[in-house]
Amino acid sequence: MIELINKEEQEAFETEKKQLIDEIFGTLAQLYEKKTGEKQEFDLSCIENTAEKANFVAECSKMELTCQDKLVRFLEEVCFSNLIKDMLNRKTDAIVHLYLVQGYDFASRDIGSPSDPYLIVRCGEMEFND
Repeated sequence: MIELINKEEQEAFETEKKQLIDEIFGTLAQLYEKKTGEKQEFDLSCIENTAEKANFVAECSKMELTCQDKLVRFLEEVCFSNLIKDMLNRKTDAIVHLYLVQGYDFASRDIGSPSDPYLIVRCGEMEFND
């Protein structure tokens, strides 16, 4: 996964996303209280597992939401995209084997003899040119 976003844009996006999700859950809480007369708080934990998701769907039914399938899918995407991003951003030690299979059109750097090409590999701040 490669993202081409600067930190300020990413922080602004995350802040706006959190505000919108909080607004969705605030609206759901108000609607739930209006329909049932009971107070209920909602957050992303309401869809973290199958039991919580089933409970959330039941609560949505009490509110007579017509778009509950779309809402659940949206919240799942938000919840799991954060989880996947966190998992992908974890540092992991690994051994990488790189095999150069073929090369072509190498520029000749030696006068009167064929080139002796070599490979430089950069990974982050590290550089390998063995």
